[in-house]
Amino acid sequence: MKKLLLLLMTAGIGLTAMAQGGQCLGLKNPTNFALYNNPLTGRYQGYTGTKLGQASTCTTFGSNFSTTIVAAGSLSGISDGSNCTSSNPASVDQNNQGDQMKRFVIKGPGNDPYTTSSNNHLPYMPPDSTFSRSIRLGNYCGGAGAEMITYETEIGVNNGLITLWYAMSLENALHDAANNPEFALKVQRLNDINNTWENIGNAYCYVQPSPTNSQNLSPFLAGGTGNVFLPWQKVVISLYPACAGQKIRIMMATGDCSMTAHYGASFIAGECSPMKLTASGCAAGANNNVTEIHAPKGVLEYRWYRSPSGVIQSQNPADYILIPRSAEQRRGDSVFTVLADYFVVEDGSTVAEQTFLCELRSTMNFVDTISSVLTTTVTNKKPAIMLNEQVFCDGSVILRDKSRSPAWSPGSDPNLVVDSNHSVWNYYSGPTPSEETLLFTETGYESHYTFETPGEHSITLRAQLSNEDTSCWNEKTFTIRSLATPETHYNMSDSNLCSGDTIMITDNTPNILWREWIVHHDNGTSDTLSVSGAALYRPYDSTEVVELRNRNNYSYTVLNVAGTADSTVYCENTYSKTILVEQYPTIRILGDSIVCRGSRSNVEATSNVPNSTYDWYQSYNGALLQNGAILNQEPTSEDGTVYFTRAESPFGCVSWGNVRIALINPKVTVPNNRMCTGEYVDLFATGANEFTWTASPADPSLYGQENAEQIHVSPQQTTVYSMVGHAQTSEGTCNASPVTNTITVYPIPVPTFEMSPGFIDSEDPTVTFRDVSPYSTSSIWDFGGGNTSTASQVNHYFTSIKEDSVQVGLTTANALGCAHDTSFWVRIEMFSVWFPNAFTPNLYGNKVFKLETNNELEYFSIYIYDRRGDLVFSSEDQNFEWDGTHNGAQCQQGSYVYICNYRR
Repeated sequence: MKKLLLLLMTAGIGLTAMAQGGQCLGLKNPTNFALYNNPLTGRYQGYTGTKLGQASTCTTFGSNFSTTIVAAGSLSGISDGSNCTSSNPASVDQNNQGDQMKRFVIKGPGNDPYTTSSNNHLPYMPPDSTFSRSIRLGNYCGGAGAEMITYETEIGVNNGLITLWYAMSLENALHDAANNPEFALKVQRLNDINNTWENIGNAYCYVQPSPTNSQNLSPFLAGGTGNVFLPWQKVVISLYPACAGQKIRIMMATGDCSMTAHYGASFIAGECSPMKLTASGCAAGANNNVTEIHAPKGVLEYRWYRSPSGVIQSQNPADYILIPRSAEQRRGDSVFTVLADYFVVEDGSTVAEQTFLCELRSTMNFVDTISSVLTTTVTNKKPAIMLNEQVFCDGSVILRDKSRSPAWSPGSDPNLVVDSNHSVWNYYSGPTPSEETLLFTETGYESHYTFETPGEHSITLRAQLSNEDTSCWNEKTFTIRSLATPETHYNMSDSNLCSGDTIMITDNTPNILWREWIVHHDNGTSDTLSVSGAALYRPYDSTEVVELRNRNNYSYTVLNVAGTADSTVYCENTYSKTILVEQYPTIRILGDSIVCRGSRSNVEATSNVPNSTYDWYQSYNGALLQNGAILNQEPTSEDGTVYFTRAESPFGCVSWGNVRIALINPKVTVPNNRMCTGEYVDLFATGANEFTWTASPADPSLYGQENAEQIHVSPQQTTVYSMVGHAQTSEGTCNASPVTNTITVYPIPVPTFEMSPGFIDSEDPTVTFRDVSPYSTSSIWDFGGGNTSTASQVNHYFTSIKEDSVQVGLTTANALGCAHDTSFWVRIEMFSVWFPNAFTPNLYGNKVFKLETNNELEYFSIYIYDRRGDLVFSSEDQNFEWDGTHNGAQCQQGSYVYICNYRR
């Protein structure tokens, strides 16, 4: 005889939850079959029948189940005495003595007595310490009996992962698979439309007969004389979300040998687990780990994905990025470590929340894969270590903790703020942290320390998320450099210069790695003139401050809040010197340089440089005439004599100036003495110290300029301007003879024209145009379409007379080319006569035959004939109307011929 044992296990959280979104109540560690016999919370149903000579498949069972057992008491206590002889030992189950004949039994701890040998035995319980009960399906009586038990429940998120344990205790029949004892397992769902159960698919089916006579025992083991058993096996079925909200049933069947002699029994256990991902919180430690996500245990393979963009709602793995994991990690490892790197999304930015998807892959028949997906959103709470630092060239540093949770934002959860009051700073001598090199430890948001020796050192910063969550912390090591300041020395040849002088400044500071010279100008701007040379050689045009900045080989890279390089700090010193630069004197000579005959000059030299001295010379660097700023000389020529003055500043900066001393000789220069009305002309007076202007006739535009050297006037007619020059003598003012200039004014023409005829005749479109504008000397006619003429009188033939008028333009100019223009419209007179081709004397509307015209006609006559050539109507009045009658009678309807003569 053979024996088959199956154990079914379903994961769960608590026995008090409902099946809808809860647990599979009564499935794990049941005490009877009646406690949860309710379709809403899970229920059992039993069946008995006969094993047929056929093997079970995923669509049919190999047994005929003819009896349905509803009563809980019958299900748990039904016995079958056939083929159970006294030679079969009684069960040694410590909780259920003498139950070897029962077909549905709840078992406690112990071993199956029919599979006990020197080496092998089958425990009643699966290798999972959370189980204290199992269900035995079948007995040890043989007789081709068959038993099936079903368990029904409704699938929700909290019971979507079903774990089944099963084992088989068989009598080794050594027949073929169709006749041997067997075990079958199927999962079905209820079709709500037609209220029938249907298979979910071949992946949710498992069939196992005992070994046949042609195969070895594997995976079965020998359990004693004539007995074999299949050790506990485990299968995990994920039914969520594929069957979410649907009722499912698990069907488990066992059968004896169909030839009645060998028994088959199975042990089953199971449990339901929530289809949820849970995160374990913030992962502490100086590493890249953020947290751990725990998936339901027990599936064959776990594949983890992350969102390419952050938080998304999709349940499709194709919308995610597969996270590479080794084959060993994918098999059976339900714990996934979330790294900070996974929060960097496709566009390169870092998100505070990230969606992870877990694809659970398991198999029930060891062929088809069952796949389910779960998603969860993880918040990156682990502190990102960041600091702000200030480094000083006296070896001191100031460090501030800028660490914060990546999930933190203004107004967010206060628990996401790093508790910087508990930040721990450790300072080490040298670049490598160790207990031997530890210099100083400090706690708090800000830390101060001064290194005694310059060079590279290291510090560690440990920050925790909050005072309430001390387990969420991170630590990072930074390298810093303590600095030392150089002592700057330089010299220069002189510091009091004239504008444009060149001097050399030399930097004598030892052990300099870098230097730059900066010149600060008196206008507030600066120039960097050299960044490497030890000497600065340049000219100076004004007082400037020369600044020398030099650096030694100590520098430090400052990190920004993200912990990456932001700027570089150098140890440097600055020394500055003011270079006094005096400008060369800019000489001004004041006084009258034109004098009356017999008088002496009285001019004085001044400059922009105070306390300058002056000397006068007959020529440049010639003989000295006199000292002092005032020149007193008597000119002898109207053209004048040039005298030179030398000015020297207190710094010895020398400039030269000159002045021409001349006798009065007034002159007027006029660039153009002809103009058009409305234009302006300039008259320039020279050869005197003062001037008086008059105009004849009076010119209002001269007002206010009567004593200017240059006048800017606009006479309205030809005008004579007179200028009288004045000079000074020791006795008073002398006046020169008047100088006159005539400005001729040409009036601008007023466009005036004549035309004949006064319209454009459509029969003869030629018009004569004449420019009769006063003061006109030239004309330009524009007739449109690119047709122009420059004749004062022109006959123009208009070729385009489609409109009712044509625009003509005239530009007329005087002898100086000053022009004025105008444009006007010339109407077009059309000639036309129109006759109708039909009329209706007896109907409303066109009752008479007459012509239409806008013109007066001469020598008019019309004659109308019928088709025989008889005259039926005539008239010499262009306003005639024929009503279709002849001699008082109505003419017949038909065609008529008319002859009309006229002249416009």
